[in-house]
Amino acid sequence: MNQFKIALIAVSLLIFGCGNDSSKYQTGNMYYMATMDDQVAWTESPRNNIISIEDAPSGKMVSSISSDSPYSSTFFMKNSAISAKPLSKVVYSAMVKVSGPEAEPLIVIDILDKDGKSLEWISKGIIDVEGSVNKWVKLTAELNLTENNRNLTENSLKIYVSNGKNRAALVDDIEIQFFN
Repeated sequence: MNQFKIALIAVSLLIFGCGNDSSKYQTGNMYYMATMDDQVAWTESPRNNIISIEDAPSGKMVSSISSDSPYSSTFFMKNSAISAKPLSKVVYSAMVKVSGPEAEPLIVIDILDKDGKSLEWISKGIIDVEGSVNKWVKLTAELNLTENNRNLTENSLKIYVSNGKNRAALVDDIEIQFFN
């Protein structure tokens, strides 16, 4: 009977372990990823701009951002919670799709001091919107955190995608990797 239980547990672990690739969404080791399907605990409250579409890069849910609802899910964490050691850089990206040149999605990092005051707001937009209309494009940015006291342990970082234009942009798969 004990051998049967052990075999049953082993088979269950094998089935459930191979059934989904949870490592794709794994957080830890200073790597964070949020698909809009799971919104890995980044946003204080769920965004009201999550919609279902068929061609999402992963899953079926994406964030639709425009002037009515200009922000995607937001990564917001204190530097000391990311790592006990000083951070040296961050590489961050998101999959973005625009339906026309009137949309201007920006991937943003906002560095805040211990009181929540913005010290630096840095954005990067899609360089060639016309060439990327109706296509998913990976928007990537990198920032040296050793400059301008960005890596002070009491500082916090916000990373998100925004679009203040009337034409919507779709956002999925926000990935963030920190380095010491």
